[in-house]
Amino acid sequence: MKSREQIYEFMNTYMLGVISTISQEGLPSAAVVGFGQTKDLQVLIGTKASSRKYQNLKSNPHVAFTIGGKTAETIQIEGVAHELPPDEIDVVKENYWQKNPHAEVYSYDSSYTLLCVSLVVGFENLR
Repeated sequence: MKSREQIYEFMNTYMLGVISTISQEGLPSAAVVGFGQTKDLQVLIGTKASSRKYQNLKSNPHVAFTIGGKTAETIQIEGVAHELPPDEIDVVKENYWQKNPHAEVYSYDSSYTLLCVSLVVGFENLR
C-alpha cells in the first residue's frame, strides 16, 4: 500500500479524472473533469449548476472518482461531494486553480459551483 504522500504525488501527476454520479432515476453517469486535491486527499472540482453532474449530486452526493490512464496504475475513490462555502476559496486557489489555472475564469460565473469530494471508503488499485 502506498503512503498518503505517494498517493498525493500520484494524484498531482494528473489534471483530469472521471467523476461518477447517480441520476434521480437511479442511472449511472460519468464525466471527465479537471480536478485538484488537498494534502488530506480531498478532491476539488468545479462545475456549473446546470450540469448533469451537479443535478445528480444535489439528489445523491455519493460519488466514485477515478484517476489514472497513463499506465495500469489507477486510483478509485468513493466519497461524498459537498459544495464549498465562499470562505473556503483559499483551499481552491491553492489546490485546484494552481493545478488548473484555466478554471479560475469560471469563478466569475454566478452559476459556477466548487465541490469537494471527501473520502468515505478509501483508495483502491494503487500499486
